[in-house]
Amino acid sequence: MKIALITILDNINFGTILQAYALAKRIEDRGCEVEFIDYWRPNSGTWQQVWGILRNKKRGPLGRLVYAVSALLLVPPIKRRLRSFLTRRFAFTRRYRSIDELRRRPPVADLYLTGSDQVWNSSYNDGIDPSFFLDFTPGCKYSYAASVGMDAFPAGQEEEVLRLLQAYSGVSVRESLTCDYLRRLGVSHLSYDLDPTLLLDLEEWKQAIGYKGKRDSVPYLLVYSVEEKNNPRIFEAARAIAKQRGLRLYAVIGGDPFKLRKFGCDRIFSFASVPCFLRLMIGADFVVASSFHGTVFSLNFNKEFVSILPDRFSVRQRSLEVLFPSIAGRVKGLDPFDPAALSPLDYGEINRRLGELRASSEARLKEILTDI
Repeated sequence: MKIALITILDNINFGTILQAYALAKRIEDRGCEVEFIDYWRPNSGTWQQVWGILRNKKRGPLGRLVYAVSALLLVPPIKRRLRSFLTRRFAFTRRYRSIDELRRRPPVADLYLTGSDQVWNSSYNDGIDPSFFLDFTPGCKYSYAASVGMDAFPAGQEEEVLRLLQAYSGVSVRESLTCDYLRRLGVSHLSYDLDPTLLLDLEEWKQAIGYKGKRDSVPYLLVYSVEEKNNPRIFEAARAIAKQRGLRLYAVIGGDPFKLRKFGCDRIFSFASVPCFLRLMIGADFVVASSFHGTVFSLNFNKEFVSILPDRFSVRQRSLEVLFPSIAGRVKGLDPFDPAALSPLDYGEINRRLGELRASSEARLKEILTDI
């Protein structure tokens, strides 16, 4: 059986690539053929980003020009490098850049699947993107662990979202709070399931990158931040924890290190590959993350961690607190806190709960893949 999988593939983000890899692998493990629909959102092209930089009046003319040229030269190779973790392993369709292109020449498959990540976040997508709702085919449609990211859609979008989801045979979402919201909205064929990265355990992730062991014998705290505006407070918290625990301070970023150099890290892993990110997560003694996937990998790899809530779209981390109540003290806002007050996480209880959720999510994916 052939599965056509659509998810976000056009940005610079480790979690985006890893959730896509994990879901595609689990589909293959079920004996199915998987093909990624190579869809790029209309606002994701390099030139669109360059024009956005040039129009941004927060920087001076010279700053805008330098930043725009840097984006023009660096963004395409960075995206290719991150995507290579997928393109070396899985099949891709031709490239699509609009819903109209998908409707004119839709990929052929037995089942169409909306994958995870914030595919239904209408703020990130400049409105409702019908491509991620599979509105280009009358074929069998499901989602697995799709994310809205927002607490709710704007009122003017809810009716359209409900119409699009009613064409699905089943809707699976990634956040428990989103599941409650969509149920209130009127979506009935609904379930909550784990982010795909949690379907693979530590040993499977080690196999995926050929992990040979910790390369750095020095104990370190790793910062993975996707909240540029809040980095001063995030790194302030990370430095305090690192000092209290006697750890070196490392940071990892998929792009250039310029914006992180001022935070006094002992080492910055810039232009990092996906395997580099995973190796650093596996080897870390403590993690400070401002991203959902940074938090998820900390849980999956049984790390001591602190998760800093973003200014917006925090429903993702808040949903994790609902599923794993014992991590509530590790999910923080930007207010100062005492690193010495962090009691050790109970990974016996967390792993027991994760095992239950993993089993139910695996069963849900099996149900989806056998409904033909």
